[in-house]
Order: sequence, then structure tokens, then C-alpha cells
Amino acid sequence: MNLREEKGYTYGAYTRLDAKRLGGSFEATAEVRTAVTGDSLKEFFYELDRIRDEKVPDQELNDAKNFLTGVFPLRAETQEGMTNLVVNQLLYNLPDDYLETYRSNVEAVTADEVQRVAKQFVRPQQMAMVIVGDAKEIVPQASGYTDKIEIFDTEGNALDIVDQEAAAN
Repeated sequence: MNLREEKGYTYGAYTRLDAKRLGGSFEATAEVRTAVTGDSLKEFFYELDRIRDEKVPDQELNDAKNFLTGVFPLRAETQEGMTNLVVNQLLYNLPDDYLETYRSNVEAVTADEVQRVAKQFVRPQQMAMVIVGDAKEIVPQASGYTDKIEIFDTEGNALDIVDQEAAAN
């Protein structure tokens, strides 16, 4: 909402958690204009710090709960969906009653628990950033958010800043 409605930088900014048994990934993404790349990074880091430092507002927590409990039955409507749910239950060694109690467990999540988990797993200072666009314009904007910047051309070949500037000319 911050990047889209308050700042007008994008039509959508998203986060995604891909939890695995022994690891996983957390992604925060948005498509923004080159000119607001640095400002968008500032807001991403603000929001990532905020989920760690402040309790999630009741309305946001309720919206998330309603979404998760609302789509759960849809995930179980097809054979493939039900198979995925059962496989995940077994893969992650979840309790036998996991599918029956999923919705009530989601409803029971508190703002304190969200903050505790965010502090444990959302680590903005350890993130790798991938930014696609004109490196000549983006590097100066992104340099304040990381100590190391690597640049690649459209074929995946590594370039240094000097190579990138030569390729642009």
C-alpha cells in the first residue's frame, strides 16, 4: 500500500515466503520506474524494518487471516490441490489434524507472534537485491543500500562499472 497508494511508485509491491523444511526464501518485489528505484528501496527497507519493530495493525492482520482462511477450501477442491496439502503435511511433519485445524490455527495467530517471527526471519541487512534496469542510472541510487554491487549484461556476463559505462556509449 505504501509503494502503490501513498507513493505512487508501482501498481503493486508484493512479498512472498517460500518456506521449506530446512530453509526457504523470502522475496519482496515491485516493478518501478528507474527514476524512483532508490526511493522504492528506501520504502522497502522501511516496511521490512517496520514488520520487525512494530506490531502489525489489527486490520492488516485480520485481512491476512481472512485471505488465508478463505482460500484454504479452494486449495482443497481438486485432487491436485488436496494431494499438495497432504504431501506438505507429511513433508513438514505436521500434526495429523493439520488440515482440520488449519483455519482455527490461522485465526489464533496474534500480532505478537507475527512480530516474533518477523524478528527471527525477516533480516533486511542480510538480503540479496536483484535490480533489473539501466545500471548507469540505478547504481547511484542503490549504492547506499549495499556494500557490494555486481552488474551483469542481458546475457548474464559480469561487467564492472567501467565496462558498463563503455557498453552504454
